[in-house]
Formats: sequence, structure tokens, C-alpha cells
Amino acid sequence: MNIRIKLLVPVLALVGSAIALLTTMSILSANRTLVSHENERLETIGAIFDKQIEEQEQIAVLLATAYAGMPAVQEAFAQQDREALIALLHDSYLAADAAMGVPQAQFHLAPATSFLRLHSLEKFGDDLSSFRQTVIVANETGQNVTGLEKGKGGFGIRGVVPVRYQGEAVGTFEIGMNFDQQLLDLLTTNFEADFSIFLQQEESKVETFTEEDSNELINEKYALYLSTLEEPLDVDDALRDEVYASGEPTYTRIARADGNFAAIIVPIRDYADDVIAVAEISLPRDA
Repeated sequence: MNIRIKLLVPVLALVGSAIALLTTMSILSANRTLVSHENERLETIGAIFDKQIEEQEQIAVLLATAYAGMPAVQEAFAQQDREALIALLHDSYLAADAAMGVPQAQFHLAPATSFLRLHSLEKFGDDLSSFRQTVIVANETGQNVTGLEKGKGGFGIRGVVPVRYQGEAVGTFEIGMNFDQQLLDLLTTNFEADFSIFLQQEESKVETFTEEDSNELINEKYALYLSTLEEPLDVDDALRDEVYASGEPTYTRIARADGNFAAIIVPIRDYADDVIAVAEISLPRDA
């Protein structure tokens, strides 16, 4: 081997090592960029998800305030005249439900006894005080209360307002907006992302009117409430625990037979700003 070749070998080796290093750094940089873009998109979708809930809360409390502010309604409720309230409101409630989806409208006597459900006229008189804290708080404080809460018809985005007659409190009225599969399906269509809602088991145990309101237990800690995926992602319970405890979102990447996914796990808060569920929002990484 002549002297030129001897000198060239280490140079070529060094160049090869440099190329390999640069290639590795380029791949790592590209992956970091991809992860950053995925996280930004997931964060945006998570913020829109929260905004959808907030907008429904505003609609609920505005509608409830409009109904509760009607003098004839105030008088009929003060007299506990169920038939008069039905005559005054049932047709308009059905029209509102058909036009914009208002699945729940209910009057309560203090502290939290159902007096009239416009969405279910035959069901009344039951004590809701063990789980309808929005109603208790609104009756106790005389203030509007809005937010997510689970009732006998499942989770609702609720606006609960006090009803007064001649200066005296007579009870509360609430409007409940949808927090259901239809909402998630709409978000999936608009953003090409999938959504799964998980509850800790104790949050899933409110007695409901129908068996179909029961939740699918996936393990000893969590129950699946809603999902746009036929098979939700296998997210580590430790990540769900982290979001429940901190109230802050976290990210994960999951690979399975049908593809690779980027996901954000975000807290879902109730009327008191407590975390009552987590939403797992996912995007395919192969797209």
C-alpha cells in the first residue's frame, strides 16, 4: 500500500463517521420537528375541545336564565303547579331541542329534588342531592352555576339558575346541553382526530335511568365513557393518573398493528374546576 492510500484511509473513515453523525443528527432533528408539530396540533385541538364545552355552558345558562326570568313561569313554580309549567314551556322546549339539541330541562326544589323534567314528564320527585352538586350550590347561593356534571341521564353541560318569585327563592331551573358521542363525532370530522373519554371508576357509578348509560370498565381504575375509536388506544394508566393529579395535559406516542399514533391526554373539569375525566385526543403519525 503506497503512502497516499495510507493517508487516505483515515481521512475517508473520518468523512464516513462525519456523514453518519450528520445523518443521525438530521434524523433526530426531523423527528424533534415532527414531534413538536404534532404536539402543537394536538394542543390546538385540545383547546378547541375545551372551548366547545365552554360555549355550550354559555348557551345552557343563557337559555335557563331566559326561561327562569318569565313571570308566568316564576308564579307557576312558586305555586308548585306542574301542569301550568308544562302548558307554558313544554312546546317551546321541544322546539328548542329539535332546533339545537337541548336534551335536558329541569326544575328543582331545594336542596335538590326534581320537580319537573321537561324532557321526561313522567319522572319527578326523586332526590338528586347525593350527586347533583350544581343544583345544591345554586339553591344555597342564589347564583348561576355552570359546568359539566353527571346526572341520571348521563353527563351534561349544565346551566343551573335560581328562580325567584316576589323576591323569594322558589327553587332552580337548569338546561343541560349534550356531552355525548355526537359532539365527539363532530370534532373528529372537523379535525381528523379521534377522541376517547375515560372516567375513574368512582366517577362512573352514578345511578342512571337506563342500562345503556353504564360505562365500560377497561381495568380496575378506569371506565371508558365515550370514544370515536372502535378500539381506544392503550394509554398507560400512569399518564391518566398524572393528568388527574396535576390538572395539566401530557403527551404520548403509541404504536400498534393498525398504525402509529400521537396523543395528548387532557383534563376535563366540572363546574367546580375539579378534574372529573380525561380526554385522549389522537392523530395518526403515518398521515
